[in-house]
Amino acid sequence: MFRKLTWAPIGAPIGAAILAVTLCGCGGRAAMPVSLVRDVDPQLGCEHLQAEYDNNARRSIELSGESAAKVGDNLGLLLVSPLFLDLSDTQKVELKALIARNERLETLAAGKGCPPLKATVAMAKPQD
Repeated sequence: MFRKLTWAPIGAPIGAAILAVTLCGCGGRAAMPVSLVRDVDPQLGCEHLQAEYDNNARRSIELSGESAAKVGDNLGLLLVSPLFLDLSDTQKVELKALIARNERLETLAAGKGCPPLKATVAMAKPQD
């Protein structure tokens, strides 16, 4: 008597489209660059400036490794699911912010009469 209605002909393409749109933004993480100037900058001593300078240099090496790994990850994902490709410049944005922050720390250290800041590792450079 009554025919059961199914959503399969309409629901499947709509569901697939919603899923595709939702997953398009899943390829990379959002950039979170460090602030160039912080409220506590005037209170930082020479040891604090040196420690932050060194931490920023170490973080730059990590970001450089992330950026290199991203190329291989994207190649694999291209074959499996192009929706997950990371096409962002997250690592480059964060690296440039770290470099700018370290330049600011050098200026602060010079203004406070601290010895020149030196990192235990070489600061990575952004690749264009």
